[in-house]
Amino acid sequence: MSRLKGFTLVELLGVLIVLAVIALITFPIINNTIKENKEKLYNIQLDEIKSSAEKWAYSNLGLLPVNENESITVTLLELKKSGFVPIDSRNPKTGELLPNDMVITITFKNNNYEIFVDGESGTDLSNEFNENAPTIILNGNYIEYVEINSSYEEKGAKAIAKDGSEVEVSIIYQENGREVGSIDVTKFSTYTVIYSATSNGYTSRITRTVVVRDTTPPDLIIPDTIELYESQLTSFNLLDGVSATDNSGESIKIETRGFDRLPTDKIVEYKACDSNNNCTIKRRLVKVLKDEIVEDYIDNSGANKPELLDNMVPIKYENDNWVVADVSQKWYDYDAKEWANAVVLNTTKNVGEVVNEADIDLWYVWIPRYKYQLFNANNGSVDPQEIQIIFESGTSSTGTVSCTDNISGADGTTSSETCTNATNGEWYTHPAFTLGTEELTGFWVGKFEVSGSTSKITIKPNVTSLRSTSVSNFFTAIQNINTAYNLNGDSHMMKNMEWGAVAYLSHSKYGMTEEVYINNSSSYYTGRSGGNVGGSTNTVATQYPSSSTSSNMYYNYGYYTYDGKIVNYDGSIGEYATDRTLGTKASTTGNIYGVYDMSGGAYEYVMGNMVNNSGEFYSSSAGFSTLPDSIYYDSYTYSTSSTTHGRGKLGDATKETLKTFGSITGGCYGDYANFPFSSYSWFNRGGNYNTGLIAGLFNFYYFTGDSYSYRTARAVVCVRG
Repeated sequence: MSRLKGFTLVELLGVLIVLAVIALITFPIINNTIKENKEKLYNIQLDEIKSSAEKWAYSNLGLLPVNENESITVTLLELKKSGFVPIDSRNPKTGELLPNDMVITITFKNNNYEIFVDGESGTDLSNEFNENAPTIILNGNYIEYVEINSSYEEKGAKAIAKDGSEVEVSIIYQENGREVGSIDVTKFSTYTVIYSATSNGYTSRITRTVVVRDTTPPDLIIPDTIELYESQLTSFNLLDGVSATDNSGESIKIETRGFDRLPTDKIVEYKACDSNNNCTIKRRLVKVLKDEIVEDYIDNSGANKPELLDNMVPIKYENDNWVVADVSQKWYDYDAKEWANAVVLNTTKNVGEVVNEADIDLWYVWIPRYKYQLFNANNGSVDPQEIQIIFESGTSSTGTVSCTDNISGADGTTSSETCTNATNGEWYTHPAFTLGTEELTGFWVGKFEVSGSTSKITIKPNVTSLRSTSVSNFFTAIQNINTAYNLNGDSHMMKNMEWGAVAYLSHSKYGMTEEVYINNSSSYYTGRSGGNVGGSTNTVATQYPSSSTSSNMYYNYGYYTYDGKIVNYDGSIGEYATDRTLGTKASTTGNIYGVYDMSGGAYEYVMGNMVNNSGEFYSSSAGFSTLPDSIYYDSYTYSTSSTTHGRGKLGDATKETLKTFGSITGGCYGDYANFPFSSYSWFNRGGNYNTGLIAGLFNFYYFTGDSYSYRTARAVVCVRG
């Protein structure tokens, strides 16, 4: 008997696995085929709706737009109501009814009508409507886009009753489901506009979506091609003259790329984008030129050229005005006694522009490095004479004389230094050009006595000087000039030796070479002149206005300004005097380029200090709580006598310039010659407004260093390192 052979379990499992693999392979293919067929059916359906819309349009020609690019929008519901689309039309992809509010846009373009069916629009899947309700269509598109900060034009809708009559359409604006009065185009938002019309108790509605948006890129303005020198690349600001504005009103950030500091031409790209990522890109050419080598002007005197500090502006005098100088052109001439002037301004001025007194905060004059020939090296008496000076180059010291301090606290000691080769006829590099261990090419000295306040010093003419201040407060306030005005130099109170350097230069062929006129203003106005060395009213009486009846007020305000104008009795400044030198001879050069107030005005404290009887720095009443750096003052031997003139130093315009050694009125031109002594440890220079003939460049006097109403100071600033 034969037996039938069946399938084993393993064989059955193998068959099942094969069938499963076949199913995994074929199911996606079948599924995709079904989806593709449904998509095709849906597209066919949209085409049929489009054909139905064409039929509706032919049946409603009076509702169609007639102007180029004008549109109307109807809903699928209207086509259903008109019988052009079956009421129960369904979406073949979803099986759901086609939405009543699906929109069809009809646009008149190129003398033809274009119909667009938005198959993605609509949400009303009900099949409820009344054939008696009016037909309502939108003028324009069912979605309108409005640029922010522009204007919204309401295009409205049209409604026709079943009998063909036109029905009034009401409009409601909604934002986020909340009714609002209008479309606010000043902010980004989306609005729904609901149009409704009622006829015979039946209402039809249609909606429009209005989107306030920003599709306009910023307005970017950039300059044209620019030419830069290589040296300008590091400081060139790419955004100078560049701006961007946007219709949204927001602040626009500008980005750049393509710029580097290499000395080659470059295309710089500017990109400005708003918060909606609308961007404008523009490009400009930056041409890079080789630097023109322009040498600074140097006069023929051999003087070192002025070293301008940060924020210093060189000026020159022309046509009765100070103007900003071009440093590559002539702006000083020491052979012509025209010393270099520079100012710190409180405003911006370009080369050639007039600089007014009101524009100036600080005013300095350059004192170049020099050596001078000794003329009274051994404590003798001499008549006033021209001092022989030779300018030195750079920081070289070509003099044959050298001196070192030899300060003593013992009363009766007759010297403050030990010198070698100190005989008449030898040359000595003026010690004012050594600051500590550093050699200077020159220094800037204040053109006038200091003014302003201890919180912020100024140096300018025709203002009252700063007084009633102790030496220590002057010292600190003048040091603070450097930071207050960002000079990047070494600002300090004038030393006794620096006073001497200015006085000697004034008495050389490069200066006035005679006694300067006194500042005789009892109200301590800076830069004033008495019209002669003693301020005598008789000398200048012919210059007074004919209406003047008293000279007392002239004594109060001085007689002349630094530039030679007459000062009226009431203190106002009048016209130029017939002889302008009545004012300018109060300077160290005899012209407007020099240093003023070095004779008369207020006594000037300088940093010249006599030690105490222990040989130590002697503050006396100056107010120093700590010892100032020794590089900022000159030290002198102690004495109980003001006429031990041998304590002076070569170059400080004390013992060398004496007409009568050992006499308190034995100074050059009869100026006071009183050395610090006992408790009066500080030097004063120049004399006071009322000291007449005994005031002057070579006047020196003593005081305690405390605050007095007739004592002021002077500033010096130099370049170090």
